[in-house]
Amino acid sequence: MVQHGESKGSERAAIAIRDDIVRVTGGRPTQWVTVHEIAERLGLADDVLDAAVQRAIDSGWCVGDGAPPHSVRLSMSSLQQLS
Repeated sequence: MVQHGESKGSERAAIAIRDDIVRVTGGRPTQWVTVHEIAERLGLADDVLDAAVQRAIDSGWCVGDGAPPHSVRLSMSSLQQLS
């Protein structure tokens, strides 16, 4: 069961992941970024990272590659939301 605080934490981490991808890729939706690199830059623990990456994908902000995702890129709808 996900606690309310954990849900908010994964949401904040998902937003941080999206923002990191924007920063690293210059907003290019076709450029993939490894989840490992994101975790290192943001200092996220594995459990928080996994939940946040899945939340970013479920929210439509990112597209993942692999199961579980090892790389992510921005979705087109994410770019439209950020514009």
